[in-house]
Amino acid sequence: MVFNQKDSQIILKWITDNTQSCLFLLYEQILPDDAFGKVMIRNLKLRNIELKGIHAYPTLDTQVQRFKQLNWHDVHAVDINTLHDHPSSQEEIRR
Repeated sequence: MVFNQKDSQIILKWITDNTQSCLFLLYEQILPDDAFGKVMIRNLKLRNIELKGIHAYPTLDTQVQRFKQLNWHDVHAVDINTLHDHPSSQEEIRR
């Protein structure tokens, strides 16, 4: 969704308007202005890849607000480090 911010909002709006209940798992790049984010964006630009929506929703909080503005009610966001550091089960730890 980060590759085309305008179309991604249209897709999310359609889902909102056409479903009663939905789980949406989104794996997006965030924090374009920290040291890692700047390197990531620079490296992608060298490959002619642009993350058009990364500055529209640069943090976990802005990602949450993105969904809440479309009337999604139960919205949660975590980064990959949190998922790694706090696995959901013992089975996940073993995996």
